[in-house]
Amino acid sequence: MPVEDEFEFTLIVTPESAPVAAQPVDMSVKATLDNSVLGLSGATWNLISWSVLGVLGLMIIATIWRNRRRSIGL
Repeated sequence: MPVEDEFEFTLIVTPESAPVAAQPVDMSVKATLDNSVLGLSGATWNLISWSVLGVLGLMIIATIWRNRRRSIGL
C-alpha cells in the first residue's frame, strides 16, 4: 500500500586517491502521493469504473437472455 513518508540516507563518498578523506553526505527524500493516477482525476476514474460495471452487467443479462431463449427453443 503506497504511503507518504520521508526517508533519510547517509552516503559516504571516498576518493580513490585518498581513502582516509571519506566524507559523509546526508540526504533526505520525501515521498508524496499524487491524487491522480496517469493524470486522471477521481471523477474520471469513477465514471470509468461505473461504465465498465455497466457493460459487464449488460453482457451478463444478454447471456442469460440468450440461454433462456435457446433452452425454450425459440
